[in-house]
Amino acid sequence: MISLKDRFVRLKNTLRLIRKERKSSVSTSFWQKVFCYSRGFLSESYVIYNFKENNHKDYLSDYRRFVKTPFINTNFGYLIDNKFIFDLYFSNTIKSLGLINSGLLFAKDEVKPLTTAINELLSKGCSLVIKPLGGGGGFGILFLKSTPSGNYINDESYSDESLRSKLKDPKGYILYNHFNQLGFSNSFYPQALNTLRVVTMINPKTQEPFIPIAVHRFGTFKSGNVDNWSSGGLSAGIDVDTGKMGKAVAYLRKDKLEWQSVHPDTGKQIEGVVIPNWLKVKEIILQTARKTSMIPYVGWDVVLSNDDVFILEANTNSDVNLLQVHKPLLTIPGVREFFKSKGVL
Repeated sequence: MISLKDRFVRLKNTLRLIRKERKSSVSTSFWQKVFCYSRGFLSESYVIYNFKENNHKDYLSDYRRFVKTPFINTNFGYLIDNKFIFDLYFSNTIKSLGLINSGLLFAKDEVKPLTTAINELLSKGCSLVIKPLGGGGGFGILFLKSTPSGNYINDESYSDESLRSKLKDPKGYILYNHFNQLGFSNSFYPQALNTLRVVTMINPKTQEPFIPIAVHRFGTFKSGNVDNWSSGGLSAGIDVDTGKMGKAVAYLRKDKLEWQSVHPDTGKQIEGVVIPNWLKVKEIILQTARKTSMIPYVGWDVVLSNDDVFILEANTNSDVNLLQVHKPLLTIPGVREFFKSKGVL
């Protein structure tokens, strides 16, 4: 029996799916739309997954991703959905400076008026990042810095009043020092924090975690300070066994995918390059997933900086298109069985 609350959540997520379809700028024919809708896919998926050549049955549908996968982590998903709780609960993370709510900064040992705290930090030469407590996709992130000509948010000058006006989400925000990424990942596009998305699932028979798929995301001139695929960043598939990257791909532009062997802005080689410390990355992620196996389906955002490995954040309902554009999920050993065990398939 599906509870009234679960029915509401399903309806809400179905409406999200419909809104996403309505916002799509991808041009597909009437029959391509019919093909996708009748099988639970957004029309843009016809292009992203190249259904002209590939079998749709090998792909997790958009309907199942939006409406069914959110229920996999129902009991303990809040541990990673809320960035502040995530920051407190997990180790190996980039630690925050505190929680923002109602014009105040709730730091570890004190509470201050937000604008006072921000101005103090900027005056010390800090660059800051403010993120919504929930959500993802790089939306709503503010980058703050101080220059001789004044203080800036996302490269636009601001006042204390305009800062307060931008932070109206009642769920709150989280404040970080701007992380200075070094080494391998940073070299591809230094203007953004370039992260790995590593997915873990818990095998329903052995209760052991496994990594079915992973990608490295890179910022671009189009995406600016973020590396998110939907904002114009790149997604490069990773061979999970070896850490070798394949070609990177940008989100749909002019109704087609753009595959890149090198970074389009820096010329840095991507295809065929092996991620350093890949075995270390896998060990840390699998160890973390094992300790939190009550959250069986997680997309971990991982930061590499020289030899250090940090977990930036995690997602209970990972974007699927930036993963499946490289390989259909349901062809990967263990994935179909996992989703069946969770009632997704």
